[in-house]
Amino acid sequence: MRSRPHDDAERQSRRYQVVRDRWRLAGWIVAITFALVLYALSWLPELRLYEVKGAVEVAEQGVSGVAVSRVSDRWRR
Repeated sequence: MRSRPHDDAERQSRRYQVVRDRWRLAGWIVAITFALVLYALSWLPELRLYEVKGAVEVAEQGVSGVAVSRVSDRWRR
């Protein structure tokens, strides 16, 4: 038995809706992931708790020179 034309149209329209919804969901996932990555990258400078001061002098002095100091002035205030 052949299906009626409107059944095929309904099936095709449902298939189109499912595909459209999946692409919409994928778009939201990509957008949210992109936003989270940008947010994480904005925090990257803050995550470095220590920085090397005067690496050349320390290399000349050897290990005895203190080269590590706190970075974030925001945390000191």
